[in-house]
Amino acid sequence: MHLRAVHQDALAGERRSIARDLHDILAHDLTVISMQTQVAAATGTPESRAAALSQISQSAGAALHDLRRVLLVLQRENIIGAAPGDAPELDLESGLQRFTERLEDLGFTVETSVHGDLSSISQSVEACLYRILQECTTNVVKHGARGQGINDCAIELEVKEATVDLAVTNRTDAHQAPAPKHATSGTGLISMKDRAATYGGTIEAGSPAEGIWSVQVSGIKLRLR
Repeated sequence: MHLRAVHQDALAGERRSIARDLHDILAHDLTVISMQTQVAAATGTPESRAAALSQISQSAGAALHDLRRVLLVLQRENIIGAAPGDAPELDLESGLQRFTERLEDLGFTVETSVHGDLSSISQSVEACLYRILQECTTNVVKHGARGQGINDCAIELEVKEATVDLAVTNRTDAHQAPAPKHATSGTGLISMKDRAATYGGTIEAGSPAEGIWSVQVSGIKLRLR
């Protein structure tokens, strides 16, 4: 009975992980696709329409790429039939570049800074941070204000001796609708806190000053021992 309970707990944990991944993938990529579709519809030049459509294509491709990873997890659990291929890793460095470029394509000015050695982060922790960053930048797209100053958004990653911190800060404007309204379930913040807690970290989200929103991720262990 004990072994069966342990097995059921493991399966439940895997299902929660799959659910988080599905939420993060769909929330981020489909939000970007939605925004770029509106840009393409509203723009007046063939060049800007082509740029928006190119970004839509890239976002759709990225969503498919990530969904294949989830399918591979389902295959390992024998929930669906197996297929050849290995799961691609979630590379944090390329993720920083990818999400920064997406924000810039949508008109946000972004400052990104990295302190410390990214290579010291284990793959599982890297995947955790990748997903948290993905959710944070999705929220910037949904609720952030563009064109407010030199830095509409700042992303800072600091790798310490045994832990890593991540901060994403963006400007807001109550008098400006920076992006079309999107339904918000609160699932994203819960998902981020769940991911961070898995690796000993905490997340604080709030407004430290008027017109500013910040998500602070602290104490993520570089490796689980």
